[in-house]
Amino acid sequence: MEADYLILGQGIAGTLLSYTLIQAGKAVIVLDEPQPATSSRVASAVINPISGKQLRQSNNFEWFRPAALQVYQSLEQLLGVSLLKPSELWLLHRREAERAVFDEQIALGHPYLKPQGDTSQLEQYFNLGAYGAGKISPCWVIQGNTLLDHWRNYLVQQNALRESHFDWEDLVLTDEGVHYHDISAKKFICCEGVKGRENPYFSSLPYNRNKGEALVLRIPGLPQEALYHFGLRLVPWQEPDLFWFGSSHEWTFPDDQPSQSWYDQAIASLNETLRLPYTVEAHLAAERPSVAGQVPFAGQHPHQPALVIFNGLGTRGYSSGPFFAQQLAQQLLHPQHDIPIADIQRFYKRWPAEKV
Repeated sequence: MEADYLILGQGIAGTLLSYTLIQAGKAVIVLDEPQPATSSRVASAVINPISGKQLRQSNNFEWFRPAALQVYQSLEQLLGVSLLKPSELWLLHRREAERAVFDEQIALGHPYLKPQGDTSQLEQYFNLGAYGAGKISPCWVIQGNTLLDHWRNYLVQQNALRESHFDWEDLVLTDEGVHYHDISAKKFICCEGVKGRENPYFSSLPYNRNKGEALVLRIPGLPQEALYHFGLRLVPWQEPDLFWFGSSHEWTFPDDQPSQSWYDQAIASLNETLRLPYTVEAHLAAERPSVAGQVPFAGQHPHQPALVIFNGLGTRGYSSGPFFAQQLAQQLLHPQHDIPIADIQRFYKRWPAEKV
């Protein structure tokens, strides 16, 4: 079997890139071993214009927003499912300093922050305390697991998915491209998520280890028209009354499994703030393919032109991924195209002069 591109991994990076290349008329085959708890499936999948405790607009958000909305709306039409929901995010201020930062940004005319307004309905569900709440609007919730599942089905229908374990020893590089078992392709694109740290060709790239945990909660009566943030975030999740609650950012951890200590801290925060009864449906955890500055790896290996990487999207994969997938696709189709900020050329000095 022949293809233009052979892609390793069908997390959010592999999904977005394979979609973009197929839309460009290219023959794509995706290799992916099914796994129930990858970072793409554990993520809350929110497009949020705000970053950090200082409530500043996320870096390059005006690049990411139009690309994300266009891609997810196009995927909705292609797959026949609802993926993208406009929403707003309530910030529940827990201390005076948080409220002060919010008021300062409002005074500066921040385009995505909205004044507190009437919080009487919100007070039915949460203990607001003395400092009230404010809004981030608009933001968007993406049905991440729905996207991954339906795109997988689409690839199966197109005979473009191989569900099996990948073995690097079976990949053969040639002057014309790559061979893997019965597949020949011009380029091999690595989108394998956290397993990228074990990639023998891109091991020089500086991944950061980062683990995230979240709870899936059933909260009857809490409106799913909004998101809620009080240190951790409540996000509508997959079906009525279900919410995703998280996430942690753990930089030192013994394994990628759910931890009791984080669970206890999350439940304490929830009990302090939420007035409604709830049940815990699941405790999720996964290691993220994270990069310093949340700038992913995209581009071609410096010594092996058939090898390409698209990885390290981190916590903003669902919002920045569509833009960077489009940029990498442009470089694959038009080699002179420069990928803004994410091109791995910035790390070429890390590679030895000889070929891998």
